[in-house]
Amino acid sequence: MRKLTFLFACLFMIGVGLVNAQSLTVQGKVISDEDGQPVIGASVLVKGTTTGTITGTDGSFSITVPAGNRTLVVSYIGMKSVEVPAENGMVVRLQPQTLEIDEVVVTAIGIKRSEKALGYSASAVSSQDITMTGNRSALNALQGKVAGVEITSASGAPGSSTRVIMRGYSSLGGSNQPLYVVDGVPISNGQIGSTSINGGLDFGNRANDINPEDIESMTILKGGSATALYGSRAASGVILITTKKGEGLKNKPKVEVSSTSTFDSPLRLPYFQNEFGQGWYDRGGGEQDLMENGSWGPRFDGKIRPWGFVVDNQQQIKPYVALPTNIKDFFDIGTNYNNTVSVSNGDADKSYYISYGNVTADGIMPTDADYYNRNTVSMRGSAKFLKIFNISGSLNYVRKDMRFTETGQDQAALDGLWQSPRDISIVDLKDYNNKFNNVDNYYTIYAQNPYYILNEHGNKFQENRIFGNISLDAQITPSLSATFRLGDDVANSTLKTWRAITNSARADYNDEVGRVGENAYYSSELNTDFFLNFNPKLNNDFAISVIVGHNFNQRDAQSQGSEVIGLDIPKFYNLSNSSATPSIYGTLSQRRLIGVYGNLDVSFKDMLFLNITGRNDWSSTLPANNRSFFYPSISGSFLFSELIQNKDVLSYGKLRASFARTGKDADPYLIYPVLLQTSITDGYRSLDFPLAGPVNGFTISNVIGNDQLQPEISQDFEIGTNLKLFKNLLDIDFTWYNKKITALIWTATLPSSTGYTSQTQNLGEITNKGVELSLSVTPIRRKNIEWEVFANYSKNNNLLKSLISGLDEIVLGGTRGFPFVARPGYELGLFKGNVPETDPQGRIVVNAQGLPVFKAEQEIIGSSQNKYRLGGGTSLKIKNFRVHAAFDYRNGGKMYSRTAEIAYFTGNAQPTTYNDRQPFIIPNSVQLVGGQYIENTTPIAGFTNNLNLYYNQTYKAGIGDAYALIDKTFFKLRELSISYSFPKSVLKNAFINSVDLSLVGNNLFLWTPDSNLYTDPELTTFGNDLAADYGEFGATPSTRSLGFNIKLSF
Repeated sequence: MRKLTFLFACLFMIGVGLVNAQSLTVQGKVISDEDGQPVIGASVLVKGTTTGTITGTDGSFSITVPAGNRTLVVSYIGMKSVEVPAENGMVVRLQPQTLEIDEVVVTAIGIKRSEKALGYSASAVSSQDITMTGNRSALNALQGKVAGVEITSASGAPGSSTRVIMRGYSSLGGSNQPLYVVDGVPISNGQIGSTSINGGLDFGNRANDINPEDIESMTILKGGSATALYGSRAASGVILITTKKGEGLKNKPKVEVSSTSTFDSPLRLPYFQNEFGQGWYDRGGGEQDLMENGSWGPRFDGKIRPWGFVVDNQQQIKPYVALPTNIKDFFDIGTNYNNTVSVSNGDADKSYYISYGNVTADGIMPTDADYYNRNTVSMRGSAKFLKIFNISGSLNYVRKDMRFTETGQDQAALDGLWQSPRDISIVDLKDYNNKFNNVDNYYTIYAQNPYYILNEHGNKFQENRIFGNISLDAQITPSLSATFRLGDDVANSTLKTWRAITNSARADYNDEVGRVGENAYYSSELNTDFFLNFNPKLNNDFAISVIVGHNFNQRDAQSQGSEVIGLDIPKFYNLSNSSATPSIYGTLSQRRLIGVYGNLDVSFKDMLFLNITGRNDWSSTLPANNRSFFYPSISGSFLFSELIQNKDVLSYGKLRASFARTGKDADPYLIYPVLLQTSITDGYRSLDFPLAGPVNGFTISNVIGNDQLQPEISQDFEIGTNLKLFKNLLDIDFTWYNKKITALIWTATLPSSTGYTSQTQNLGEITNKGVELSLSVTPIRRKNIEWEVFANYSKNNNLLKSLISGLDEIVLGGTRGFPFVARPGYELGLFKGNVPETDPQGRIVVNAQGLPVFKAEQEIIGSSQNKYRLGGGTSLKIKNFRVHAAFDYRNGGKMYSRTAEIAYFTGNAQPTTYNDRQPFIIPNSVQLVGGQYIENTTPIAGFTNNLNLYYNQTYKAGIGDAYALIDKTFFKLRELSISYSFPKSVLKNAFINSVDLSLVGNNLFLWTPDSNLYTDPELTTFGNDLAADYGEFGATPSTRSLGFNIKLSF
């Protein structure tokens, strides 16, 4: 027994010795190679096992390793992983992860390609950049961040449209907006609204429906080679939106919550004069002055004086003093609440993502007349089955409820507000039922109480939208895969508008007989793609990829509406509440596009890359003999940095070039004449059939069809380079492009002898030439501190090269007396207006009253195009704190401003105080007497010469229509955020994985030249395309927002 016990004891001692011989406890430290500071939380793993630990606050660690495996893998986020032999007392130095040569970019039809293989410009924006300040619009969040992309917000009204233009305008009558593609499937960017100057409406564009919190990344494709596979719809660029999925979560459910609350105030209000008050210059300061809506009265003297009308033998009194903030006081603090919650999970075989988002916004206008509520539900999922198949799908629901404050000049709150005298307290007019403020006794007969308009007139817009897709992928062989995608985007909208019966006992200037309108809209976009992707294995030097596919796209739209003018029962807004005959309309359209395409990618030694694509489209909107059109593209890149051994200076260097020929079809129903319900208009008012009686009228369209119409054709060439220097501390991306668009489609005027007024023709050529430069500099990159500065520069020269013989000008838009035109040899978007007559020496000719004489023919007086644009910002991260700022600068260009024009007319504009409103002679002016020009000695001013005439719409401040043009140059602080992320060590025992708190601001600061005292140069009320460059006719002021954001992850 003793021998047996001794034997077991020996075996036990031998076993212990063997175990000790097989394992080793190693202690060490992990530090940063840049600054020698400890790396806290670095992962230390025994290679090939799950045995591991993390470093402590001093970077130290202790781990037991087996004798047969003495290799450790040390890693940390943002640093290069290293494999090192395990030694006691070891010090591991980690270097920053600086090289991103194999960055993957989503390209056309959803194909992911290495960035180094792209022969064209493709700008990617991450989810963090999009959601940095909690912006409810993903498009607005891109402002100033991407070179060559101009993004503008139409107004400060919640939910208003966002316009995106890439590399200038490429069409006169077609859309210049990019194609929006979500997870490989195009979606609608339709807009519902009106550009009428007698009641403009803007209920936003549908690309803004997407919840920014659902977006993983956005890729902007600008050149023809980048977009050719999408066909004619992508002629103006493509924005690819990749949404969040539940992939890569290793079957661990993830819950994310984001909540942003911001508060809005007007960013730019007119800077009015504060020296003169209510009155009109030729009234003589009598009783009539008290019914005026202008500031042509006497200089302020501080004395108590009556104002307004006498009502019930009573009249109000007040000091005759300036109220510098009377306009500002009218506006409320707007509120925005943006909340999203999402749940996701997934593993290698399946995934899901579900989110709900809500945006509730009440704008800066008093009451809820500018209200926006958006609810979004998104569901996405994927699953693999039968080993070779993968099915994925997405379903998104959007519900919008909106109210919009009408723009324009007819029953518009802002048009009356801008005309208010400088001594009238606007907020004291809020009680519009007060006997001094009501319709009968409002202080002026020439405008309406803005509070009355906001409360009694109105509109209500509702939209239900569902869009989504389903995709089936099959890996047929290791080198051959097939994909089928089906997507649809369906929207149903309703709009109700109304105006109250408004009759004043004193005058009929602002009378309204009452009206109600009801409209319904439907749109659908069905898209299918089927393509094969062949990736054969060749050898280590060559790689090839081939794609062939088919695309079908059908877009349907329908609208119908009716309006009745002349209500019988007050405040009963129903079409039956009138003895008048309602006007009705209905539209129906359908268009189809069928395409086949191919793509070839070839690479050599992962250094030389060639891409060739071709697509042929057949469009239903073109004549049968012209509806087929083919466009090819070719691009290549050379990663020359692969030839350099030492990459300490040049980490990454690429040259790229591309050429593409793309096309764009026409709008529907331009081939043959159509029958229209008769409408007669002079540009300001219209007479629409049917008339009361009833009397109806139909007319063969004055636009004759064109069965020879061809697609617009674009040819663009692009070269560029991307350089990363000094271990990626400096990143440079440069692009030069030249784009020519021929066979422009436009409706041109015809001689009256033809029996028609116009015909849609191919009639001209446009060119866009420009450069884009993006820079990113990281002056400091350490473990606990990183500072980045980024900037981009864009310059585009847009030119209408030519028009067909006999046509020297086309009208793009504008108003009746102040058109917005295009002329050969000039950039698109010219202002054509009245200019003063001058003598041979350039002196202004005036009439017998000393007022300017204008030329009989209008001349070009300005261009709407910017000279160049700058964007950029900075980001500073110190431990768990981060400060981010982004700016946007645009130089040059003009725009029409109704705000400026009405300010001159009413005497509120600062220039109207010139010479203290004392008599003056127009400098350098002459009179034509007896055929001779003599020096002018007739002054302007005084009650006989009407100083206000000099500044009104007739004499236009002596300079012509240019007085209503303002400089579009501006600088904006687009974004500012200060955030703090709770350390993981604080949360390690909590059920919360991450907590981020931020103070956020958008558009906090605006600078404009001294010549622009009136409005934000981005504003527009003329749509969402080329005509929008004309300017604004009473747009809601833009806003600055300031608030806070919290993000939680569970």
